[in-house]
Amino acid sequence: MVATPAHPNTARFDASHAEHVPPFRLLPGVEDVEAVPEASIEDRLFDTDDRRLARQGLALFRRTGGADAGWHLKSLDAADGRREPLGTSDQPPATLTDGLQVHIRGRALVPSGEIRTVARRWRLLASDGGALAEVESDDVRVVPLDPASAPRMLRLWNYELWTAAGPELTVELPAMFAESGAEPAQLDPLRIALAPGPSRAAEPRGVFPAYVSAQLERLIELDPLVRAGEPEAVHKMRVACRRLRSALSTFKKEAGPQQAQLRAELRWIARRLGQVRDADVMRARLRDLIAAESGDLIMGPVAQGIEEQLGAEHRHAAEGLAKALVSERYFSLLDSVEELERRLAGRPAKTKKVSKIVRKDSKRLRKAVRAAAASSGSPDAVTALHTARKAAKRLRYAADAAKPLGKPKARKLSRRAERLQDVLGEHHDSIVTAGELRRLGVEAYLRGENAFTFGLLYGRQLQRAAEAEDGFEDLRKRLPAKLGGLS
Repeated sequence: MVATPAHPNTARFDASHAEHVPPFRLLPGVEDVEAVPEASIEDRLFDTDDRRLARQGLALFRRTGGADAGWHLKSLDAADGRREPLGTSDQPPATLTDGLQVHIRGRALVPSGEIRTVARRWRLLASDGGALAEVESDDVRVVPLDPASAPRMLRLWNYELWTAAGPELTVELPAMFAESGAEPAQLDPLRIALAPGPSRAAEPRGVFPAYVSAQLERLIELDPLVRAGEPEAVHKMRVACRRLRSALSTFKKEAGPQQAQLRAELRWIARRLGQVRDADVMRARLRDLIAAESGDLIMGPVAQGIEEQLGAEHRHAAEGLAKALVSERYFSLLDSVEELERRLAGRPAKTKKVSKIVRKDSKRLRKAVRAAAASSGSPDAVTALHTARKAAKRLRYAADAAKPLGKPKARKLSRRAERLQDVLGEHHDSIVTAGELRRLGVEAYLRGENAFTFGLLYGRQLQRAAEAEDGFEDLRKRLPAKLGGLS
C-alpha cells in the first residue's frame, strides 16, 4: 500500500563520511523496507555569460528524469519555485524568461552548469503495509556556473516522515543517520552551482547612494509585475523612475556629468509607463463620473463611447510599453543605473545637512507657489498651478531622500510638500479630465450623437478645478513663508 504524505517532517544529512546506508529494518515499528526504482536526474542550468541570474540568487534549469521533470525557476531565498513542461525546445520557455528580462536584458541564456543526481529511495512500511517514511540516498555531481570552480561530489541522505510514523521512529531515524556517520547538511547543490555569486554592488554609503540603490531595487522588483500587466505595479514603477530622476537632479554633483542623459532616459520610460497608467486612471475616473450622475442626464451611448475610445488608447499604450521593456534602450538604462550605483558605493561616505540637500528645491517651490498665487484668475493660472505641483513633488522626493539622516525637518518638509501636491494634483486631474471630456464630446457630436452629457461633465470638472484652486489658497495660508506661504 502506498501512502500519500501529509504534513511531512523532513531533514537532510551530509553523508560524505558515512560508510553505508543504515539498516532501516531495525527501526521501531518498521516491518518491511520497500525499494523504489533508482532515478537518474540531470539539471542543466542556464544563465548569461556574466552570470546575471546567479548574482540575483536565481536558478533557471532544465530537469530531466525524476518525478518533477521540466523547466524550473527557483530563488535561493524561497522554498518553492515555478515549473513549466519540458516541451521540445532546448531553450528556456518565455513563460519563465519574460519575468527575468530585468536581469537578462536581452542577453543570450546558455547552458552554464549542471547537477547530476543518482537517487536511491526506500519506503519504510508498517505491519499493515502502510508507509511510515521514505528515505533517500543521493549521489550528486555539481558542475558550478563559475568556470574557475572545480566539480564537486556530494552524498546526501534525506528522509520524509509521514503522519503514520510514531514518536519512536521520529527520534530513532535521525539518530540512526547520525550513528552511520552522517551530519546535518549545510550543503545545497543549487547554492554550490550558483556560488560564488557576487552582489550587485558594495553596501551603499551616504544618503544619495542609498537612495539610488533603493530605487534600483524597486525597479527590479516591479519590472516582472509590469510585464504581467498589473496596473498598480505600472504606477509604482513610474513613481520609482520619477523619484530617481528627481534625486539625480537634486544631487547633480554626486551623480556626475552622466546624470543629464540618465534623467532623459528615466523620463522616457516614465512617459511610457504614464501613458498606460493615465489611460487606465482616466477610464476609471470617467466611469465614476457617469455612475454618479442621474440617469435622465445620461443622453446617448456615453459609457460605451468612453470604453471604446479609452480602451483602444489603453491597449495602444500597453503595446508601446511592452515594446519599450524589451528594447535595448531600456536595458541600457538599467545598466546605467547599476553602473551609477557601483560608482557611488565605492566612494567615501558624505554627511550633508538637510538644508543643503533640499535648499534649492525649497526655493523652487517658494517661487512656484508665489507665481501660482499671483496668477489667480488669469489665463496663466493653470500652467502656474501645474508648475507648483511639480515643484512640490520634487521637494517631496528630495526630502524623502534625506530622511535617512534622521532629521525631523526632512519628514516635515515631505509632509507639507505631499499635502500641497495632493491639492494641486486634484486641480491638475480635473483640468485634464475636462479636456478629455471636451474631446470625447466633440467626437460624439461629429458622429451625430448627443453630446449633452459630455458638456455637463465638462462643466462639473471645471467646478472641481475651481474648488481645488480654493483649497490651494487655503493651504497656502498655512504654509511657511520659506515655501511661498503666508504663515
